Amino acid sequence: MEKQADANPTVKGGSGGDGNLYINSLSYSIAMNREGDTQTNIGKDYMRSVDFEDTLTLPAGVEWRQELLEAVEAGSSYWVSTTETRNNKTYYIEEYYAYANAGNIHCLLFRIGSTSPVIHREPTVVEEDGKKTLEIRWRTANSSTEAEIPALEMKLSLGDEAILVDLANAPESMEEGEGWCIVNRVEAVQHFTHSEDAVREDLAEAYVQVSEGKCEIRKTSDAGFRMIWGDSYGYEISLENTGSFPYKGIGSIQDTLSKWLYIKPADMEKMVREAESTDDVDQLEITVSDAALCRTAPEDGDGYYPGKE
Repeated sequence: MEKQADANPTVKGGSGGDGNLYINSLSYSIAMNREGDTQTNIGKDYMRSVDFEDTLTLPAGVEWRQELLEAVEAGSSYWVSTTETRNNKTYYIEEYYAYANAGNIHCLLFRIGSTSPVIHREPTVVEEDGKKTLEIRWRTANSSTEAEIPALEMKLSLGDEAILVDLANAPESMEEGEGWCIVNRVEAVQHFTHSEDAVREDLAEAYVQVSEGKCEIRKTSDAGFRMIWGDSYGYEISLENTGSFPYKGIGSIQDTLSKWLYIKPADMEKMVREAESTDDVDQLEITVSDAALCRTAPEDGDGYYPGKE
């Protein structure tokens, strides 16, 4: 059995704007091939099934979200099974979710992708050195009694908002943007018809890349290819921190419109209402300068005449 870490796990903020940081894109590949290893001390004793147990060793400042572990312990968790077809081959996907805080938090803990069907085994919460962690467990069985179990290819992916980064308890190296290592251990207990169980295990290390906070701003418009006076369209401004750690350099955002554009009173009211309902917006100011009154067109006209008295 062999296990290796997939490349480029990172640290990112939560999608819900909760202000927390999480480990993203953390996954490991596991392969097991019994070809040439069939037990022959009692005939051809093919492997009947194999039980996997997988645990992460998380460094200081990194931990499973405690409310999710509590949900697992309380039975507030469940599996979702799907399949995919890749290159005319069936791929089995098993996802494990937990919901906490009276159902307000619904989160993917891990995903197992396998070339063979996966038999569910409930994960368990264990405590090591005063720190709770999740022991992920599953089983794969041989569908034939007359042949060796097929070669297995599996991928274990951890949920992007399941493992929390606590900057207050993180080592100094994290603040310096150097990253750190997460060790993953998998144990496979192989079962046979006649022979005793065989235990195999392997370790893999994933180096988590971290970076200073970096703000990227984007502005888009829903305007069509051709606009005429009086047509309504809007702009959307979005800010994204593409680094790992919080970005603290934003004081305010200013957007100056072209002199050929104007905002109707109803649109100003809409902007104010949106600002009031957005948690990350403390204040909205609309400044009008060099204004000229607009004359409305007659009933059979084409709307406003910007810039005309």
